[in-house]
Amino acid sequence: MKRLLALSGLIAMPFVTGCGNRLSDSLTQPRIVLLDTTKRAPTIAVDIFSKGETPKRPIKLIGELSVEGLENLDELALKMFVSEGKKMGAQAIITETRVTRVVQHGDFGRDTFCEFKARAAVYE
Repeated sequence: MKRLLALSGLIAMPFVTGCGNRLSDSLTQPRIVLLDTTKRAPTIAVDIFSKGETPKRPIKLIGELSVEGLENLDELALKMFVSEGKKMGAQAIITETRVTRVVQHGDFGRDTFCEFKARAAVYE
């Protein structure tokens, strides 16, 4: 019985570790397009606007951010956008609706890949 449990654990290990690695490697490097060349100090916090929300105060867009990955990685993409926005000196991150890009057939079915987009802004 112990041998059977050990054998089943060894068989399951590649599937468990493979899925974990797959999620961490699922997002591409963020693409950043600077819309303003003004040098700004990094910020500590940013306001996040999503699901159609917009800032009440006037803003100036300073950059556009995008990243591609699996469709269920919205939170991970947002963390990347916040991190990159802080480096740019943004005071606000405005997310856009994700766009489905590719459906890839793999060993275990298919995965839907999406492009996540956001805009970095400062308040005027």
